[in-house]
Amino acid sequence: MITIGLTTWNEHPILSSNKDKPTELIEYASYFPTVELDTFFYHIPEISVVKNWQAQVPKEFQFVVKANKLLTLHAKGNVPKINQTFRKLEISIQPLIACNQLKTVLS
Repeated sequence: MITIGLTTWNEHPILSSNKDKPTELIEYASYFPTVELDTFFYHIPEISVVKNWQAQVPKEFQFVVKANKLLTLHAKGNVPKINQTFRKLEISIQPLIACNQLKTVLS
Protein backbone atom coordinates (compact mmCIF):
# COMPACT_ATOMS: atom_id res chain seq x y z
CA MET A 1 0.00 0.00 0.00
CA ILE A 2 1.37 3.39 -0.96
CA THR A 3 0.59 6.22 1.42
CA ILE A 4 1.40 9.91 1.21
CA GLY A 5 2.73 11.92 4.13
CA LEU A 6 5.24 14.61 5.00
CA THR A 7 8.36 14.88 7.12
CA THR A 8 7.29 16.09 10.56
CA TRP A 9 3.97 17.77 11.22
CA ASN A 10 4.74 21.10 12.88
CA GLU A 11 6.40 22.78 9.89
CA HIS A 12 3.29 22.92 7.69
CA PRO A 13 1.23 25.94 8.80
CA ILE A 14 -1.18 25.57 5.89
CA LEU A 15 -2.60 22.53 7.75
CA SER A 16 -3.21 24.47 10.96
CA SER A 17 -6.31 26.37 11.97
CA ASN A 18 -4.00 28.95 13.56
CA LYS A 19 -1.32 29.99 11.05
CA ASP A 20 0.66 31.77 13.79
CA LYS A 21 1.62 28.56 15.62
CA PRO A 22 3.11 25.23 14.57
CA THR A 23 0.72 22.60 13.27
CA GLU A 24 -0.24 20.04 15.90
CA LEU A 25 -0.03 16.32 15.20
CA ILE A 26 -3.78 15.90 15.60
CA GLU A 27 -4.33 18.54 12.88
CA TYR A 28 -1.77 16.93 10.58
CA ALA A 29 -3.36 13.48 11.07
CA SER A 30 -6.67 14.80 9.76
CA TYR A 31 -4.99 15.32 6.34
CA PHE A 32 -2.44 12.49 6.06
CA PRO A 33 -2.32 8.83 7.16
CA THR A 34 1.43 8.78 7.86
CA VAL A 35 4.32 11.01 8.92
CA GLU A 36 8.10 10.70 8.82
CA LEU A 37 9.67 11.21 12.24
CA ASP A 38 13.13 12.69 11.81
CA THR A 39 13.33 13.17 15.59
CA PHE A 40 14.92 9.74 15.92
CA PHE A 41 17.78 10.80 13.64
CA TYR A 42 18.93 13.42 16.15
CA HIS A 43 17.79 11.93 19.44
CA ILE A 44 15.87 8.76 20.25
CA PRO A 45 12.78 9.79 22.22
CA GLU A 46 11.55 8.15 25.39
CA ILE A 47 8.67 5.67 25.13
CA SER A 48 6.40 8.19 26.87
CA VAL A 49 6.93 10.63 23.98
CA VAL A 50 6.11 7.95 21.41
CA LYS A 51 2.95 6.99 23.31
CA ASN A 52 1.94 10.65 23.47
CA TRP A 53 2.20 10.83 19.67
CA GLN A 54 0.09 7.70 19.38
CA ALA A 55 -2.59 9.18 21.61
CA GLN A 56 -3.01 12.09 19.18
CA VAL A 57 -3.70 10.09 16.03
CA PRO A 58 -6.24 7.55 14.77
CA LYS A 59 -5.43 3.86 15.28
CA GLU A 60 -4.77 3.43 11.55
CA PHE A 61 -2.19 6.25 11.43
CA GLN A 62 1.39 5.09 10.79
CA PHE A 63 4.82 6.48 11.53
CA VAL A 64 7.97 6.30 9.41
CA VAL A 65 11.01 6.43 11.68
CA LYS A 66 14.28 7.87 10.43
CA ALA A 67 17.08 5.81 11.98
CA ASN A 68 19.51 7.53 14.31
CA LYS A 69 22.55 9.14 12.68
CA LEU A 70 24.93 6.70 14.42
CA LEU A 71 23.13 3.85 12.65
CA THR A 72 23.16 5.48 9.22
CA LEU A 73 26.88 6.28 9.23
CA HIS A 74 26.20 10.03 9.19
CA ALA A 75 28.11 10.24 12.47
CA LYS A 76 31.07 8.23 13.60
CA GLY A 77 30.78 6.09 16.70
CA ASN A 78 32.41 3.07 18.22
CA VAL A 79 30.73 -0.34 18.04
CA PRO A 80 29.53 -0.38 21.69
CA LYS A 81 27.89 3.03 21.21
CA ILE A 82 26.29 1.89 17.94
CA ASN A 83 24.98 -1.26 19.63
CA GLN A 84 23.62 0.79 22.54
CA THR A 85 21.92 3.20 20.12
CA PHE A 86 20.36 0.34 18.17
CA ARG A 87 18.99 -1.20 21.37
CA LYS A 88 17.56 2.16 22.49
CA LEU A 89 15.88 2.60 19.09
CA GLU A 90 14.47 -0.91 19.27
CA ILE A 91 12.95 -0.20 22.69
CA SER A 92 11.60 3.20 21.67
CA ILE A 93 9.65 1.89 18.67
CA GLN A 94 8.02 -1.00 20.55
CA PRO A 95 4.73 0.90 21.14
CA LEU A 96 4.50 1.56 17.39
CA ILE A 97 5.15 -2.08 16.57
CA ALA A 98 2.65 -3.29 19.16
CA CYS A 99 -0.13 -1.18 17.61
CA ASN A 100 0.88 -1.80 13.99
CA GLN A 101 1.74 1.89 13.58
CA LEU A 102 5.34 1.48 12.43
CA LYS A 103 5.28 1.88 8.65
CA THR A 104 9.05 1.49 8.21
CA VAL A 105 12.47 2.58 9.44
CA LEU A 106 14.54 4.66 7.03
CA SER A 107 18.28 4.29 7.08
